[in-house]
Amino acid sequence: MEMSQEVIGEFLQEKRIATLGINRQDGPPQLIPIWYRYDGEVIWMMSEKRVSKIENIKRDPRVSLSVDDDETFPYQGVVAYGRVTLVEENVQEGRRAIACRYLGEAEGDAYVAQPRPRGTILLRMDVERFYSYDDGRGRSS
Repeated sequence: MEMSQEVIGEFLQEKRIATLGINRQDGPPQLIPIWYRYDGEVIWMMSEKRVSKIENIKRDPRVSLSVDDDETFPYQGVVAYGRVTLVEENVQEGRRAIACRYLGEAEGDAYVAQPRPRGTILLRMDVERFYSYDDGRGRSS
């Protein structure tokens, strides 16, 4: 069964760990489990600044983000395809919004307060299209 845009939005609001797919220069794609926040238009993620995924995104900003529910049948999932822009403004506020989504306010604040010697950055994913599935009966692109 296909997911409508409304159902896709609702699905992405649920607290799940996503898998971010990044194009490496050589070799297979880089796949990273990652927290995210979907604001209805943009998918926000966070990262340390000086890591390989950031270098790979700088070289090629095209990414895929897979979010699924593989614990309960009927299985559902959404894959977003788009491009990432690295954002260095309002990083703490963005990180806090993402961390609190997963951990709650007190633990989210504590998480954001931890020192990050490699620096931090936000990843803004502008979605170009979604692919979704629900119980494997239908597909939507």
